[in-house]
Amino acid sequence: MATDLAPFAGTVGGGFIVGFITGYAIKKVIKLAAVIVGLFIAALAYLQYQRILNVNWERVQALSQNGITWVADALAHTRCVSSRNIVKYRDSASV
Repeated sequence: MATDLAPFAGTVGGGFIVGFITGYAIKKVIKLAAVIVGLFIAALAYLQYQRILNVNWERVQALSQNGITWVADALAHTRCVSSRNIVKYRDSASV
């Protein structure tokens, strides 16, 4: 009985480990990107405070909102496409 479950347990366990490592890596990359963007904005604010740069903060806000909207739309589209694929698979499996 134990030998019958060994390939299944290896597949599930391997998938879990790969998924866990991938999720951990994505989390770290997103945190690093957030820190870099934050430091960049802080540097802009400091340079404006020192009167080295003149920053149009309304323009920065508009650009960041456009970027956030683009990312949200891309994520929504990805979820929509993957949901359709799951529904198609379920429909074909029930036939």
